[in-house]
Amino acid sequence: MKDISAIYQSIYPTLEIMEAKRRKTLRQGQNIFFVALAIVGLAGLIGFTMFQNTAQLPIPILVIIGITIIVCAIIYFYKRNKLKNAYKDEVITEIIHSIDDSFYYNRESKISEQEFKASQLFQHPDRYTGEDGIVGKLDKTDFEFSEINAEYRTQDSKGKTSYHTIFKDYL
Repeated sequence: MKDISAIYQSIYPTLEIMEAKRRKTLRQGQNIFFVALAIVGLAGLIGFTMFQNTAQLPIPILVIIGITIIVCAIIYFYKRNKLKNAYKDEVITEIIHSIDDSFYYNRESKISEQEFKASQLFQHPDRYTGEDGIVGKLDKTDFEFSEINAEYRTQDSKGKTSYHTIFKDYL
């Protein structure tokens, strides 16, 4: 197993590339915000000048404003998730392989719900999600862990369903 400074040296070039991608995504997010602000401001100004005798903006102007906000939010969150996934695929994978070449990382894998239940450490969940699975062998010991979010469901007297955390961490 490598020491932390050796791991850092091996992943530093990837970290530099990811920092450039992060800054680019941040700039794009700022640009999206300013474009949305300009469109909303322009639509509001047009609506105000064309319909200043009415107490409210006309429906088409409100629709333009709403669509602009929704489209810009979708674009922003798409770009943010793309960056997050790239970070996991490039940086986390490289860190895991730097520790030991036999370790395997997959951002979409998790400990199966059956294995979670078979551990008998927790009650059975009604909702189960996970990510960032890592498997490997250290000396003679096989291991597997991932981020897990397990929840149970309750329903109140009015029929409202709520979920409560059983476990939310790495297992």
